Amino acid sequence: MLRIEFERRRRHWRQRDVAAHPDVLAAHPRLRQDDISKTELGRYRPTPSQLEALGRCFGVSPASDLLRPIVLATNNDAHSEAELAGGAVMHREGTEP
Repeated sequence: MLRIEFERRRRHWRQRDVAAHPDVLAAHPRLRQDDISKTELGRYRPTPSQLEALGRCFGVSPASDLLRPIVLATNNDAHSEAELAGGAVMHREGTEP
């Protein structure tokens, strides 16, 4: 899973909510729900300015972190797997790192 999908799901947003977010809509009114879907699936790479708008939307800096793979973990075993993949480990709320 890419971090962009994690951040969206964590907020209980739909892909169209992301595309319609003021930070995204103001900068890129043509960015659509299907672009968000393709980005989450790794089939579309946003332009640098689209990525910056998405970063503002989610409060993630640097915005390029949104395209990094993450591993949802409930234990420390996943840390080494994510680190080897060049990604990050995100813990579900209520679990220990």
